Amino acid sequence: MRFFKIIAAIILLLIGAYAASMYYFVDESKDFTIEKEINYPVEKVFNQFNNLQNFTRWNNFFTSSSSVDIDYYTPYEGQGSSISYTDPKNDTNGEMFLRYENPNRTLRYQLFEDKNESPTVVDVKFKAVAAEKTKITWIVHTPKLSVLRRVENFWTEDRFAENINKSMINLNNVLGNKVEKDNQMAAIKYDSLMVENEEEKLLLGINVALPTKKMRSTEIL
Repeated sequence: MRFFKIIAAIILLLIGAYAASMYYFVDESKDFTIEKEINYPVEKVFNQFNNLQNFTRWNNFFTSSSSVDIDYYTPYEGQGSSISYTDPKNDTNGEMFLRYENPNRTLRYQLFEDKNESPTVVDVKFKAVAAEKTKITWIVHTPKLSVLRRVENFWTEDRFAENINKSMINLNNVLGNKVEKDNQMAAIKYDSLMVENEEEKLLLGINVALPTKKMRSTEIL
């Protein structure tokens, strides 16, 4: 009996020491910034962020799980758009809202994970550093955590950075395919225009030739 009391006292001391260290040495929330560059113009990049249907197709947070189910709510693009998601395999769920939009410049997301009433706030800034290059800056503010959960702040930034690295690879692939399709469509439209022009020339030739023949017949008569 005495042995169990000693063990219980030790456990309480350890919990107290842990709580005290978390309270005094670890911030209740965490702020950090991540910057990346991508070789595509800002207007093409921005559309992959402010359209949530596009966003979930390349963001690793959603693409990394085959069991995630996403619901989209109108408007599907721009300020006021939102989604909810659930992932039964990983036992997670949440909601994401696009709260603010300044086209081709800034976006603000709010992400509510699981049953946490405080959101993760993410400001994303876009800057054209060249005609075909865009700088993307994520400014992240995590929600306040209880003393016992503050240890999560030690790996939050690394986890977020890893997700962005994988997402940027996906985004590169998506934009690469999109640009290629746009080029193919442009080529098709150009070819169609050439055919139309040739048809117009042919029709014009017929229209000119027919009156000429009639004029000659009249002269003979």
